[in-house]
Formats: sequence, structure tokens, C-alpha cells
Amino acid sequence: MEDPSLFSSVPPRGDKTTGAVLHRVAAEYLRHQRDTDFQRYYLERADYFEFFGRAAPQLTRWALRWID
Repeated sequence: MEDPSLFSSVPPRGDKTTGAVLHRVAAEYLRHQRDTDFQRYYLERADYFEFFGRAAPQLTRWALRWID
């Protein structure tokens, strides 16, 4: 069972959902061996909260503060 808004595997939607973005961001992180932790790296680059529309930037800031 899929939730098309977040984890669809059906092209072309699948390439833009959290499920697909996670793999690309993780691969980039591992290639570059950043000093930062992966949670922060992912939140800063993956539009994880995009589903929430205009609230996404605030949710991202709150999540990053929680990590700190």
C-alpha cells in the first residue's frame, strides 16, 4: 500500500516523493562524507515537509533546532 503524497513509486510522481528523494540524498551524503550528521543533512536538502505546504519552512526550522 502506498501513500502517493509521500511514498509513491509510480513514475513520474515517484521521483519527487520522500521515498525516492531519501535514496538520492543518502547517496550524495555518503559520496561526500560530510562532517554533519545525516539527519541534519537530509532535512536541509530533501524538502521533507513539502507535503505541509506553506508550513514546511517553519517545520524544517523546528526540526533542525530539535536536532541541535
